[in-house]
Amino acid sequence: MKQNREALRYEAQAELELQTVPPVIENKLRQVYAELPEKVPARKRILPRWAQRSLATAASLATAFTVLLGVNGANPALAESLPFVGGIFQNINREFVPTQNLTEAQRRVSDMAVPVGENQETSVTVPAGGMLEKPLTASLKEVYYDGSFVFAGIEFQIDADSDSLSEKYDENYDVLLNGESQVAHDENGTVTGRYDNGSGFVDMSDGAGWTQVERGRYITQRAFRVPDALQGAESLEVTLSFAGINDNSNLLTSVNSTPFTLDFTAQKTEAAIRTAVCQGAEMGGVRLLSAYTTPAATYIQVEYPKSYVNPAMGAAFEDGIAIGYYGGNEGAVCLCATEADLGNGMLQKRLVLAGLKEDESRKVVCWLFDKNGSGQYEAVFILDFAAGTVELGSAEDVQAAPVFDYACGAEAVKALAGGEYAIEKIHLDQDKPMVYLMTGDKKRDLRVEFWQEGARACTAYSDGYSWRDDALYWEYYNLKNGSSMSRDEDRYEGTEHRQHMLFVPELYVSLDPGLPVTVKVFDKDSGDGLLAQEVALTQSQLYDEPEYIPAPEDLVGTEDGAVSSEVQE
Repeated sequence: MKQNREALRYEAQAELELQTVPPVIENKLRQVYAELPEKVPARKRILPRWAQRSLATAASLATAFTVLLGVNGANPALAESLPFVGGIFQNINREFVPTQNLTEAQRRVSDMAVPVGENQETSVTVPAGGMLEKPLTASLKEVYYDGSFVFAGIEFQIDADSDSLSEKYDENYDVLLNGESQVAHDENGTVTGRYDNGSGFVDMSDGAGWTQVERGRYITQRAFRVPDALQGAESLEVTLSFAGINDNSNLLTSVNSTPFTLDFTAQKTEAAIRTAVCQGAEMGGVRLLSAYTTPAATYIQVEYPKSYVNPAMGAAFEDGIAIGYYGGNEGAVCLCATEADLGNGMLQKRLVLAGLKEDESRKVVCWLFDKNGSGQYEAVFILDFAAGTVELGSAEDVQAAPVFDYACGAEAVKALAGGEYAIEKIHLDQDKPMVYLMTGDKKRDLRVEFWQEGARACTAYSDGYSWRDDALYWEYYNLKNGSSMSRDEDRYEGTEHRQHMLFVPELYVSLDPGLPVTVKVFDKDSGDGLLAQEVALTQSQLYDEPEYIPAPEDLVGTEDGAVSSEVQE
């Protein structure tokens, strides 16, 4: 546990790129970490993948709290990430782990988005709302509406140089459709129904905030599912209400607190909608109510009994690869699903995922797992959008995405000479892809490039905050129950060394694990080359805990002369 606590500090600093983890984050991390069990129970084919990963390592909490606390872990490597909507969204800093399918879906939206012409452009200049605040100009640039989902690409100009800005969520945050408010607020004005107000409206807006393209220029998207009553409408009168803007990098300081709105008409663009017939699809009292996909987004809705205690809903392709979630759920892991109380002993949950290609042949596995109740999968549905069918599944159908690793071995660490660099480990995991560089050199900032077949796949950066002066070498050890990424017996004596530890979110979707990977390392300031090394990745064996095999002295005789074990697990 002590080693894990130290890893938590190192990895939180590395992922947030902070010299020290701010007290508010560290205290929260320690509070949650303290609630984790000393040892996660062996998997009995009931623990969901997200729970396995969350309980496996406290370091994964750092990424979650980066999102939950609104902290911007600025990483220059992420500036090369995916577009949101249209031509202006070409350099988006993503705080979530991207998925290939989400990337492709956003590009399809980009291709289909309708630019707002100069004579129709919606633009508003917003005065500063207080001392030290700055005026801003907000402009609607592009719109996509397919009868079910709306995406609006927005550009902001403001005299600011923060890596990321974010919206406030108070009584002035809203979406109005044909004059009707879609976002619920309590008596204090706090947003209570941002993701679901019970009507089928789901807010899919970018949870990562406004991304800086260049100094003074930011871009974002607002996106939502149209409520059930307006599904298929030929046009919508849309009002996007903004409550004000915060600076993510400065303890959420307000840069403009003046509320403002953007108004426009969304005209329907025809798009292929594929539906899976859900009639009769019920398991464990959970009913699949709706499931369909468009090129932009995929929607799944279930109804389940209130008797379930804190159920979690999720979905992935049948091979375990993440589809990608929109809004506060984007990335590989669904942090939450929208929920509505029907008042009849039943609740509803809705998921909005990235859209599927028309020729996508993989099935989608959707599940509901009762976290604090039965501790098992109460329902598993297998959706085939190509055939338009639904099958009932089981926990066996909820697969983990493949994991690939490279490890240099203890002897290579021991042989490292002063001033040298080498790849220590690459862990190509969908939720937390990591790269470890060992060195006998001084601490310095690095640019790390990953190449395959002569083309650069992605780039990452290291600095002093990802540096470890006293690293210990250990091999990866993967279990399906996720209880450990390493074992004490896989740590090697006499292997203390210096190390750069990089969290590279786009690595999993950028590399072909079946091809050799060349890692090139440069001094970030001078550009001097420090390393060019080719390695091959090996798919890790994900397996259950070994079955207990009793020792001979544990076996006792039976009346028929056979032997049995009285030792219980």
